[in-house]
Amino acid sequence: MLKNSLLFNPNGRGSHPVTMKIMECSEGIYKIFYSSDFFEIVNEKIFTENYAQFILWLEKEIDSFLVQLNLKKTDIVVLRIHPQQLFYSETLVFLENYKKINSFFYITLSEVEISPPFFKSHLTTSELNAFILGKLAQIRNFGYKIFLDNIGHGRNHIGNAVYYLPVISGVCFYSSKFKRSNTQKIFSLAWREFSREYNKVFVSF
Repeated sequence: MLKNSLLFNPNGRGSHPVTMKIMECSEGIYKIFYSSDFFEIVNEKIFTENYAQFILWLEKEIDSFLVQLNLKKTDIVVLRIHPQQLFYSETLVFLENYKKINSFFYITLSEVEISPPFFKSHLTTSELNAFILGKLAQIRNFGYKIFLDNIGHGRNHIGNAVYYLPVISGVCFYSSKFKRSNTQKIFSLAWREFSREYNKVFVSF
């Protein structure tokens, strides 16, 4: 673990802090992720009203990490984002700010279910998927490689994996989610074959 940082405290009184961690998964591959408390408060009003402030903190922390890491050309930084973040224009502005160095970044889309904010609560399920697809297309157009994280779980099921094929580069499979068994092997082989069939990258952790 390189750093464990207090990232954002929306009410300023010590409760509901969001931490961000950066971990070296293997040589030259780093993963930036929010702690579970981020997912617990992401739909809370106190958080959504301060989302612009959150993004400023996020950018500041990532800049600090990049200085620490002194990345080589072959290094990769994996940034996991919550699909809820795609509802906010600040997310796209934030990613656009890094597009000059996007060769370092892989974006992984969390499998966590979403609850549309009030200004998008009228969307049907199909409209919601189309909205997310459009935002992912914008991120891809910035030059980022996008992966579905924890494939086979939550929102990142086979139906959405197929739907997002036009904009994703690959899928991430976590064998740690399974006990070593035939089930793990079956799922791993199935997603590996899915990736091969559609010419996508299969990443296993």
